[in-house]
Amino acid sequence: MNTTDSPCIFIADDNPLNLKVLRAMLEANGYAVKSAVDGAQALACIRKTPPDLIILDIHMPKMTGYQVIEALKADPGLKNIPVIFISALSESANKVMGFQKGAVDYIEKPFHGNEVKARVETHLKLQYYQRQLKEQAASSEKRFQLTFENAAVGIAHTRMNGSFFRVNKCLCNILGYTEQEFETLTVQNLTLPEDWEQDLLTIKDLFNDRISTIRREKRYIRKDKRVIWGRVTVSMARDSRNDSKYGIMVVEDITDRIEAEKNRKKMEGQLRQAQRMEAIGTLASGIAHDFNNILGVIMGHTDMAKRKLAKGASAEKNLDAVRTAANRAKDLVKQILTSCRQAAQEKTPIRIDDIVKETLTLLEASLPATIVIKTDIQKCAPILADPTQIHQVIMNLCTNAFHAMEEGGGTLTLGLKHLSRSQDLSVNALSLAPGEYTLLEVSDTGSGINPSLLERIFEPYFTTKPKNKGTGLGLSVVHGIIKSHGGEIFVSSEKETGTHFKVYLPCLNQGPESQIKEADGSPIPGGGETLLIVDDNAPYLEMMTDLLTELGYGVTAIRNPFEALNLIREKPGLFDCLITDYTMPDMKGFQLAQQVRKASPDLPIIMYTGFDETIAKKNSAAMGISAFLAKPVVLSETAATLRAVLGKK
Repeated sequence: MNTTDSPCIFIADDNPLNLKVLRAMLEANGYAVKSAVDGAQALACIRKTPPDLIILDIHMPKMTGYQVIEALKADPGLKNIPVIFISALSESANKVMGFQKGAVDYIEKPFHGNEVKARVETHLKLQYYQRQLKEQAASSEKRFQLTFENAAVGIAHTRMNGSFFRVNKCLCNILGYTEQEFETLTVQNLTLPEDWEQDLLTIKDLFNDRISTIRREKRYIRKDKRVIWGRVTVSMARDSRNDSKYGIMVVEDITDRIEAEKNRKKMEGQLRQAQRMEAIGTLASGIAHDFNNILGVIMGHTDMAKRKLAKGASAEKNLDAVRTAANRAKDLVKQILTSCRQAAQEKTPIRIDDIVKETLTLLEASLPATIVIKTDIQKCAPILADPTQIHQVIMNLCTNAFHAMEEGGGTLTLGLKHLSRSQDLSVNALSLAPGEYTLLEVSDTGSGINPSLLERIFEPYFTTKPKNKGTGLGLSVVHGIIKSHGGEIFVSSEKETGTHFKVYLPCLNQGPESQIKEADGSPIPGGGETLLIVDDNAPYLEMMTDLLTELGYGVTAIRNPFEALNLIREKPGLFDCLITDYTMPDMKGFQLAQQVRKASPDLPIIMYTGFDETIAKKNSAAMGISAFLAKPVVLSETAATLRAVLGKK
């Protein structure tokens, strides 16, 4: 009941005596009372000032009590005011009619004061409690609405068919739709097609009470078609108003966390790869010395055998092939060591036309007869490059061309020419600096590349080939090599017509062509001095002895560095030069050099190594090393180094 004002009760009765008795009774109990003597007057007064409770006589002039209550129930502002009928009619039909019209109680005349008082108090209390419940419900609804709308996670209420009938702002922000757009959507519209079948089974289990809650991480499709990750919880609720089930879906956007997890795993993978590469590098460094010893023996004996042949002998071509293969193996060992240490490859002035011709020799022997090779190789200016990497570029492009024509055959065209930037309009679109370029072209008549994929062919691990045909790294490596050489690569392709690669490499603008390392047939210088060679590898030591002996030198070969040191200490002037290996098991080459320098300060020392030339060179000044040679040694380079060192002496 109202705690500040007295409740107001309106009485309508055409009997003045009844009105007087009821008014006196109610006012004595603290109620404010208003009254009317007919139905029409009562309705007008009630509409003007609504009371807290109404007592109506059934039979009144102008409007009956039934008619008054019908009018009250039809008015939204008055329909909730409790109405008590009073009547002398005691038939059950009248009472039933009164309750059907909406009355809360029925009192028969003559009435008793205590009964009226009790019933009025009861219904006023009920009205008060109902009002309190409504206010509490409204307050609770408001709190729920504020919580719902301002939650930091997305919330939605869904029907059994997956449609939405309530969503909050956060879910709208997560998925990019407005509240109005959600009215036309279902859960299926937001789910990836490949995920929907499993989701549907889970949702059915939830609505059929086979499970109580769904908790999982799943993908959602935003309005902008972007796929995001969400952690979703779905539980069941029941609407008491219509006894229907609905789902409460709570979604937290975890896309950033998923992406961070992917990046973490990617970085872990890169770390593991780096650790593997480090291990491979350690292994490669360990075997490089022995492998270069083997190559040195092969190359040395090949050079000596070739020197003994008559000019134009048939075996000369075979020895040249062995020498070329050994040089390639030497370069590959160097490249493996460089790759494992992630160091820069050494670039030297080279003629790319020589490398192209060498690659063609390998291709002609390996490609099937269904593929015809056409060439246009012109002599070009030198470029500053790593020969092994350039060889890798040519082989990769030609291998890709072969794969494109493997099924139906075709023509592989390989071209090389000198080019100015102004001569080829396509160069201007490649942001190359002005200057002279060597243009390498590789084209095929194969299946071609889909235009939509051309932009991605240089991406790492991107490939359209079957699993056994490539990793997707080849063109990525090619692109990296060309870029590291200051060049550019351009590709054009048409489906079922073929693919055309153009590689532009800047020409070297310094020095004469004599800087290029190539065999020119010039005589190899020899000498008559006495040399001491120290190496723990017997075959290599034997080869070096034979090679230097052929050049006219007197050679003493020793495998044990301690024995060599004792010999120099006993006869410090016996030798004109010491040649020692860098890596030996009992005494390292630099340790031997330090001891020799004490015993014979003026003795020139040449050190060679098959391990890592840069490591050895760091301490060369302190050790008094006159020159370094990299294994496997080259005859001409060894001879020239000896003459340079002995000439200074």
